[in-house]
Amino acid sequence: MGSGQRIDQGERGAVPTGVVDQGSLLLQLVIALAAVGAGLGAIAEVGRPAIDAARAWSCSSARDTVQTAAFAHLAATGSRPATLRDLTTGPTPPLVVPGSAKLSEDGSSLTLDGWTVTLDPNDGSVSATCTGG
Repeated sequence: MGSGQRIDQGERGAVPTGVVDQGSLLLQLVIALAAVGAGLGAIAEVGRPAIDAARAWSCSSARDTVQTAAFAHLAATGSRPATLRDLTTGPTPPLVVPGSAKLSEDGSSLTLDGWTVTLDPNDGSVSATCTGG
């Protein structure tokens, strides 16, 4: 045995002390990493339903906001809005949207942060869809 490690002659199968300590430390590190990984996975799975519920709430809230603005437009003008642009323009628009929202070319849909709200010009109905965002 080199490097100054000593094994007594009377001990058969004895392993130098440093070798046992290094192997034990490696095993402890592997176990600790596995436990941390399992814990993080459990936290992610527990939080997932809350994230999905918040996303669904956001979509329905956006739909309700646009629907309320459409009713306000109807009450103020006596006609249904033809496009979402009708709700966002004028001296006192019933719908104010964030600058990062994207209005479609034809003005029928508004997209922001993973949801899209669409206005049907035929009957004034409003629908919302939520994407993975």
